Amino acid sequence: MLLSTRGVEGSTSDGLLLRRCPFSLRAPLGYEFLGQYRQLPDGLWHATIRSLPRHDGSSGPPKTGVYVTEIDALVNLWANRRHFDLGMRF
Repeated sequence: MLLSTRGVEGSTSDGLLLRRCPFSLRAPLGYEFLGQYRQLPDGLWHATIRSLPRHDGSSGPPKTGVYVTEIDALVNLWANRRHFDLGMRF
């Protein structure tokens, strides 16, 4: 699910990519965080998506991309939500 956080007080992003999951201590509302996007001061759009868990259970650094339009950032987050990698970048 793509969720806009634009205008939400205290938010550091313009939107989040969330996925439904079983209720747990890590996801008490039944959603887990997959990625986010935000507009940079120069007008470009920055998207971040988490990495796949490593064999030891730890997570690697997030994958990031910079895009010309907001729709490019949204499409890349949505299209790659199952692959945990971002597509073509600026």
